[in-house]
Amino acid sequence: MAEAGYGICVTGATSLLGQEVLGALAKSPIALRVFHPVDALSVETTELSFRKKMLTVGLLNPEVLDEVDMVLVAAPVTDEEAAMLDGAAEAGCLVLDMIGYRKPGMGTPLIFGRSAGALEALRETGAGSCPGALALALVGIGAAVRPLGLAQIRGTAMMSASIAGEKGVRELSGQVAALFNSQTPPRAVFEHGLAFDLLPGWGKVQASGWMESELVAAAQASRVLGLPPGAIAVDQVLVPMFVGLGLSLQIYGQSLSVESVSQAVDEFPGLQLFRQLEPGLMPRGMAGSSELAVGRVRPDPAGQGIQLFVAGDPMRLPAANAVQALLGMIELDLV
Repeated sequence: MAEAGYGICVTGATSLLGQEVLGALAKSPIALRVFHPVDALSVETTELSFRKKMLTVGLLNPEVLDEVDMVLVAAPVTDEEAAMLDGAAEAGCLVLDMIGYRKPGMGTPLIFGRSAGALEALRETGAGSCPGALALALVGIGAAVRPLGLAQIRGTAMMSASIAGEKGVRELSGQVAALFNSQTPPRAVFEHGLAFDLLPGWGKVQASGWMESELVAAAQASRVLGLPPGAIAVDQVLVPMFVGLGLSLQIYGQSLSVESVSQAVDEFPGLQLFRQLEPGLMPRGMAGSSELAVGRVRPDPAGQGIQLFVAGDPMRLPAANAVQALLGMIELDLV
């Protein structure tokens, strides 16, 4: 099959995440026998460009799934579509869930890059879950400093309007324009507003007071890093940025120092160390990059842990991770 190429389907191909997946996939060395971009009936885009060809955006159906070897799920799916995807996984098509339609407890391995152990588990399950952008950022930092004795990560994540997809980005733009013109801003996505303000919480809130997305990100990162439950806790705050991700973190461990953490970050793949305050350390400066910028590495004034700042692109991170996972599947001859 490798000589003829592979069959791949991307669901939610016109979403913000889907577009990033297509961009990363187009630049990858993966040879394609067939490629199906699919989306919901409600999307306006009917064609898109991929590897210098115009392709029609179709609907997810059994015929499409019969033609492909791998599916990347980049947008929410209906119950009917979820059943189709689960059936395809049982029939031998590998499914990578990027949006969390497969709930914890379904025996789904968590896929981080080319991690052989998790990828090998796909032989049994047929489906894997990819960590979200926040979890991936936490894993990137955690993996770099884990050899130093990482014990805990605490902090605040500053999330952009893109957390709500293209609808969120459009609504923030509309709110900015409306407020500048003394008009009533649209508030269908962010009902309390976001332009020129901060949202200290958005999404489902659990009985504990934590948002579901905060708990999921912490659990995913802890699982990949091999840390016990509760070792990671990060608040999510929505800020009036269109795209981007910023993290203000405190990391704790017995052998952490400014020097050791800076060296670990500087030497770790996928991380860029900034020793000065520069535009590259700002979320906009990392737009379009699959790497993380790390700076402001400094000791906690009370002598407990190290504080640092991280910036990244919340769409590019999961897209790059998914393509790396596909490459890992191919290397392990899973498809």
